[in-house]
Amino acid sequence: DRVSRVNELLSRIPWSSNLQLSRKDNDSSHTEPRKFLKKVMMEWLPAADALVDMVAVHVPSPEQAQKWRAPIVYSGDIEDECGQGISNCDAQGPTVVYISKMSSGASQKGLLAFGRVFSGTIRPGDKLRALRNDGKETKAKISGINICGIGGKMHAIELAEAGQLIALEGIDKALDKSGTLTSSSKGKAISHMRFSVTPIVQHSLWPKDKTKLQKMASELQKITSADPSALFYRDKETQEYILAGAGELHIEVLLSSLLQNSGIDVEVSKPVIAYRETVQYASRDVALAKSENKHNRLWIRASPLNDNIVDAMCSELANTRLKVLAETLVKDHGWSKNEAGRIWATGPEPLDCNDKSNNSNQPTCLLVDSTYGVQIPQDARENIIEAFKQVVRKGVIVNAPMRGVRFDLMDIKLHSDSVHRRPSSVVPAAMRAMRGAFLMAAPSLMEPMYHVDIRGKSSTLEGVYSILGKRGGTVMDTSSSLSMDVIVASMPVRCAFGLAGDLRGATHGHANCSCVFNGMKRIPEEEEGFVISEARLRKQLDEKVPNVDSFVDKL
Repeated sequence: DRVSRVNELLSRIPWSSNLQLSRKDNDSSHTEPRKFLKKVMMEWLPAADALVDMVAVHVPSPEQAQKWRAPIVYSGDIEDECGQGISNCDAQGPTVVYISKMSSGASQKGLLAFGRVFSGTIRPGDKLRALRNDGKETKAKISGINICGIGGKMHAIELAEAGQLIALEGIDKALDKSGTLTSSSKGKAISHMRFSVTPIVQHSLWPKDKTKLQKMASELQKITSADPSALFYRDKETQEYILAGAGELHIEVLLSSLLQNSGIDVEVSKPVIAYRETVQYASRDVALAKSENKHNRLWIRASPLNDNIVDAMCSELANTRLKVLAETLVKDHGWSKNEAGRIWATGPEPLDCNDKSNNSNQPTCLLVDSTYGVQIPQDARENIIEAFKQVVRKGVIVNAPMRGVRFDLMDIKLHSDSVHRRPSSVVPAAMRAMRGAFLMAAPSLMEPMYHVDIRGKSSTLEGVYSILGKRGGTVMDTSSSLSMDVIVASMPVRCAFGLAGDLRGATHGHANCSCVFNGMKRIPEEEEGFVISEARLRKQLDEKVPNVDSFVDKL
């Protein structure tokens, strides 16, 4: 029988000759192929033993690993005291702890902060600098230190040294989802982790019992703090609570956690896609705008940034200082030193500091001073930067953030008296000039895309292609094997809702799919008008996009 044949095969393998499958009466795993294969693998290669042995044999110790990891993970000078402490995994060096994740603790008094001690030692009661991912600095006091035991149990300890993995209590108010703790007054942050997923699907939500609104907000804040690819915030204009995730299944998991942890049942709106606004070529003219008092004039031009620059700003250049950004543009992207040195600002800023680790939320727009022979006062410069941040945060087409747009200040004329160039005069004029320049540069809308991986038996996948075609999907690759076929496709996120259910219905449950965020892409021209109209209607905007004349002035 099947058990005898497997036992015979196991006896021929030198390191598993002593393994034998046991015979049990009425064991369903002997008749069901999937369960039987699982049982054989559990006997031959137990996952727990295999993983523990693999970690013990192949993963280097912190003392070995940090020698070559230090220049990669530490954002400061590797020769400073923190850099050397990390390189040597030195328990006598300054304290440097990287927090990678927050999670609810068993005590429910706050969030546990999981991380590694890269240098120095840490004790309960220590007061450390907390370096957040958004560049801000706060103070953190350690109220407790835990280490993970068998079965996920936590054990309190009084001292943790370099190399240890720990869970800290009392710092969830000082840091968001991740960050760096250090005792050094000059220490820099550990580079925070990047994730391939990003919160591209949004829902507004409210509790069925309105008296539990604040409890819902507090509980969701805890849940999303423990999830690097989730985002929860309150829209300042509509006062709605917004929950954003990587897809419909991710949203379901977050809401399930809310119901399980607090018993709060919620109503959820239809999904909202995170669109981005961009331009296709440089504006045909320079946009002029005057302040209301007619004493100040600005000339702005808009143009698209190279795709390579946008990709770099989303990854290795994310959250870097303007000086580092300028040096990279000169070195790798052919900018002149003069041009790169006159970058004033990047934008848009993320809606919340929690989402800075997500690629699609990184600033990808630039404001560049392209004037010559003009002395611009500091107050006017700050006002123009403020206008730039507001414009790229809420674009013209559907009030979505902008992506890959460069604004050049070509010329400016200001009143000599600062009383006549206050923010109330300069900021609105600069915003109108930028929006007018944007509309002159062939604006278009970008949408998030999914990389869709569909797997199943070849005989059951015949209906998959028609489903992909109806949903705007494009087949990128196919492959076949004896056991299953694989279809790889690209699909707009807005068309992917309910895809898993349709595939199960078309293949009688024999196919499964996975969707992964795969960047942003311009919406096809024939579909763009409908998408814009739908988005403007949902946001209660005027039916038509404003024209250039609504923003620019005549000389």
